[in-house]
Amino acid sequence: MRLIDADALKVTISKYEFDAPNERYKQGGECVLNFYMPKIIDDAPTIEVVPVRHGEWLDSGINGTVSCSICMFTDFFAKQNRVMLFKHCPGCGARMDGGHEDEIY
Repeated sequence: MRLIDADALKVTISKYEFDAPNERYKQGGECVLNFYMPKIIDDAPTIEVVPVRHGEWLDSGINGTVSCSICMFTDFFAKQNRVMLFKHCPGCGARMDGGHEDEIY
């Protein structure tokens, strides 16, 4: 699956010229490109995309607890178990990979 910018695609389509063997085919091809293709794009199914939030576990320095860098959710047992229990924060859903907030996957 690829997410596209439908508005930019319609602008790109409008710049194309239809190469045809004669004028009749050319008019038909330009009609498809300029009239029908933008309508097909508008009618295409869409998906809702939610940006992925990125955070990291911060050591609070108190009895081995760690907190989410985004929402400050605190995991009291993570360091006692010697593992980070969550790859995603249970509080806000952030991916705990230390990435930047503006990255979208």
